[in-house]
Amino acid sequence: MRKKRFLAAILLGAVLCFVVGGVGHGEIDERELQVKASYIQVSLLRAQVSYIMRNPTKFLNVGFFYYPPGQLPDKFPAYINTKGKIYISIIDNRDMFAGLSSIALLNAFKKVVEIIYSFIQLTATDMDVDIVADLHTEEGIPLAYFHQGEYLLWNESKETMRTEEPPKETESAPISLGPRGQIYTGATKGHWVSEKIDGGRIIELEDGSLWEISPLDRIDTMLWLVVQNISVIKRDDLLYPYYLLNKSTGDMVEAKLISS
Repeated sequence: MRKKRFLAAILLGAVLCFVVGGVGHGEIDERELQVKASYIQVSLLRAQVSYIMRNPTKFLNVGFFYYPPGQLPDKFPAYINTKGKIYISIIDNRDMFAGLSSIALLNAFKKVVEIIYSFIQLTATDMDVDIVADLHTEEGIPLAYFHQGEYLLWNESKETMRTEEPPKETESAPISLGPRGQIYTGATKGHWVSEKIDGGRIIELEDGSLWEISPLDRIDTMLWLVVQNISVIKRDDLLYPYYLLNKSTGDMVEAKLISS
C-alpha cells in the first residue's frame, strides 16, 4: 500500500512538473510583464494626481501612459522607437505656448517636461532613456516632442535642428539688449511690486525696473498684488536670465529686465 502511495506521489509530482513546465516561460514571462505594466500604470496615476494637486492653478492637461509594445504611430515621427518607454502627453489647455517663437517654445516645453518628470523619477530613473513626451494644442495640432534627451519641434527633423543656423533674435529691440534683456545692477533683496502691467506680462518694481515674465509663468504673476515682497535672483539662461521670487506667495518666475 505504501509503495502504491509512493508511486502515486511520484507520478503526481511528474504531472505537476509537466504542467508547470508547460505554463512556464512564455506565459509566466507574459504575466510578469502584465504585473510590471500594472504597477507602472498605478505609479503613473498617482504621479498624475500629485502633479495636479501640486499645481492647482496652472496644471496642464497631462497624461502618463505605459504601453510596452510602444506603438504610437500618430504621436511621433516614424524614426522614433517608443517601445518600453513611458509616454507623457501634454496638451496646452491654457494657451501657454501660443504665439511663442521656436526657441521660446522649446525652452518652455523643456521646463514643463522637467517639472512633470520630477513626479515620476522614482518610476523612470533615467529621463533620457525611459520617457518620451509630446506637446500639442487642444485641437490636436502637434507642436514639439522629447526623445533621448532632445527637445525638437514637430515640423523639424533632428538633422534640420543640427544643421540650420539658430534663429537670430532682434538685436536692436527698442527696450532690450538682445534676447537676454538688460543687466540688472540693483540690489537683489528688499524689492516690492509697484505695478502689474498687461495682466502680469510685465512687472514693475519699486525702483522703476520693468521685467518681462516668461509666458509659462504669467499665470502666476497675473495674481500678484502691489506691495508684495520680491527678490531678484540671477540664473544661467539665454532668454530669461533672472528669477523674480515673490516672498509673499512663494512663486519663483523666469524674467528678463527690459528697462531699468
